[in-house]
Amino acid sequence: MDYTVLYDDDHLRVVHRRGSSHFTLATFPGLGVWARARHMWAEGPVEKLDLEAVGFVCKRGNWYPMESVERAAPAVRRVLRPVSVGYGYSMGGYGVLKHGRRVGLSHVVSLSPQISIDPADVPQDTRFHSAFDSAKHAGMRVVAEDLPPWALMVYDPAFDGDRMQADLVAGIPGLARFRYPHLNHATLGMLAGTATLGSFIDLVVQGDMEAVHAFLRAQRRQSGHWFHHLARANARRGRWERADKLWERARALGMSAAVIRQDRAALLQAGAASEPPAAAPERAARRPSPLNARILAAARKGEHDAAIDAARELSPEAAEPHAVLAALEAALALGADEAIGAAARLAIGADMPKGMRAACALRLARAGHGGLAIQSLLADPKVLEEDAGQPAVLFALRVIASPAAGDAAARATAQHLLRRLLNAVPEERLPSPFAFAGGSVAGLAVPLGPEVVLHVAPGVPAARIAGVRRALSALPSELELAPPPRVWMLEDVFVNRLGQVWNAEGGLLRPQRLPLPKASFAAMTRAPMVEDAVLAPDAEGKARGWLAEALPALAWRLDGEGADLPLVLREEPAADVAGIMALAAAGAPPGLLSAGDALRVRRLHFGEVALRQLGHHAAFRGLIARLTARTGGGGAGGAVCLASRAPDGGREPPWRGLLAEFGFRLLLPEDLPLATLLAEVNSAEAILAEPGAPLGLLALAASGRRVFEMIEPSGGVIGRLGPAHLSRIRGHEHHLWLAGPDAAGGPAIAALRAAIGEFLAS
Repeated sequence: MDYTVLYDDDHLRVVHRRGSSHFTLATFPGLGVWARARHMWAEGPVEKLDLEAVGFVCKRGNWYPMESVERAAPAVRRVLRPVSVGYGYSMGGYGVLKHGRRVGLSHVVSLSPQISIDPADVPQDTRFHSAFDSAKHAGMRVVAEDLPPWALMVYDPAFDGDRMQADLVAGIPGLARFRYPHLNHATLGMLAGTATLGSFIDLVVQGDMEAVHAFLRAQRRQSGHWFHHLARANARRGRWERADKLWERARALGMSAAVIRQDRAALLQAGAASEPPAAAPERAARRPSPLNARILAAARKGEHDAAIDAARELSPEAAEPHAVLAALEAALALGADEAIGAAARLAIGADMPKGMRAACALRLARAGHGGLAIQSLLADPKVLEEDAGQPAVLFALRVIASPAAGDAAARATAQHLLRRLLNAVPEERLPSPFAFAGGSVAGLAVPLGPEVVLHVAPGVPAARIAGVRRALSALPSELELAPPPRVWMLEDVFVNRLGQVWNAEGGLLRPQRLPLPKASFAAMTRAPMVEDAVLAPDAEGKARGWLAEALPALAWRLDGEGADLPLVLREEPAADVAGIMALAAAGAPPGLLSAGDALRVRRLHFGEVALRQLGHHAAFRGLIARLTARTGGGGAGGAVCLASRAPDGGREPPWRGLLAEFGFRLLLPEDLPLATLLAEVNSAEAILAEPGAPLGLLALAASGRRVFEMIEPSGGVIGRLGPAHLSRIRGHEHHLWLAGPDAAGGPAIAALRAAIGEFLAS
């Protein structure tokens, strides 16, 4: 089939191939790989499997310059199918991580990537310093905001260059990692072959990280490439008998005999009779010390008490970053203040990279320990220096600054630091001439729903149970103080694709956790201008994000107020946003505007709706009625489970057998269109939500839903009671299951069976 050129300039060429697959595969080749392709990298498997595909082809080793990719992105987005998988290696691994969200991909797989080649980011990884161009590579380092919803990085942690690169993204949320030892930079070979690559991509498309990891683990037994590299590693250490047996296995699995002979001869000639003397101390230095190793081993087994026992013995000066993080997660799972204090002592005193320090602070803040979080973050003054690691620090500060962090002094400190680091200025908001239905009359329109029913697994600390009960009982008084939602307005401001809002002097009114990009500042003088527009709230492009977060704040506009005002989106409009607007709007849906680097707006209108303001039902009655009417009759009814994905590298949740026993149908909300998702929820007789399932959609579901929500035993339970509060506000019946430390044990499963039975019988 013919290839169509979507974009072409001096640095980058992008081609499109039509195929029969229901998804699009986007390939990003590594340095030099592009030169061997006729049209695109991996075109052999693409053609044999008849895949719908987009190929990014760098014309030299230029690491996918931002300017070229941004110009190509609109054309790429137009041809992508709703599910689109990016696949990149080395330089292409960088490209797929840095630009995956930018070009509209839903999933990315990055093999042996560089996270940056800027010498300031990776001074010790000198492999590609000569290719760095400050003009083309400004802001080069991969950050969390670059990643699409599903992202996986595969690398060899024992290969120094790739390990240094991987350390740059330690602690970044949303990036799963799979470690392939002994391969050095050659992870690509593990997916060689059309059938292998096709099977792997099929699993990625399904979004099942557990299955993807299992596939990669199984490849070790099935790949000649793996045994070849394992043999090389043994030969370097003088284990020639073992190496020859491994090479024999590699040949049996299809590895080229000529390649094996060539590599074996080269190793003999290089004198690989034993490990080079200089390498042994360096490798030993990378091994965890006994106490660090005890923490890591106990944490992997879920033995939280054992991990904390080892943490108590470990001095902060000897603590290693990954062991500190493991100890902290174990302590938060236990929920005991003394254990959390012991782990926090390591987080404060250990020598850690900026990203890992921010990750520790983030976990403490989310668990309600804001004071410990700010102490651990600021223990190293270098965290406040402006560099490529700053986004992780800013994100941690924003969480510490939130009420969920639970410490007033820490919140004030974090808020001050955020203002200083981001050049943030106060919003000078004005009342908009538009309003929510119901006007500004305070008070709830209808009584609250039934009280939340609490079910507790064996082993949950009494202090945690008491805290949950207090938080649940406080809702009525908090609702009485909630003002009705309002529409506000900012005058003469700029907006960009990150959702940042700033004034003509460059002061950030809404920083979105980041400093203002240089490209946005430079674009101010040539920015297009509109007189009036509506700012879309922050929400994921997926249906569930728009349903739970954006639509309540847009209820006034969708009811018909400001009927000619367009909606400004953070990114280029996603494919389903227009459909969502058509489903929810009383009249013609609003037009959609992409902000780009900078869009100037004379009057920017926005609605704000906090959870407790949803109790003012008059403001949302019309929106809910339309959604209910337009999605009616589409669900299959019965008992449904809103399933979450298994954790990275984990197994199927232990309670899944119970769900089949009780007749629950499994639904994956992220795979469903908005109309289907809402129809299923509205028609279900009972809804069970696994930990992490998107229950924010209850905000706009028809009243009277029956919900059983499961919460895992990790820290921060109080901060995760939003869905339970939401159910009372919206008149749903809500049961809450607090899981214990041993979710798979017999007593826990028996207690869960009884709780689900009680829920279904109520």
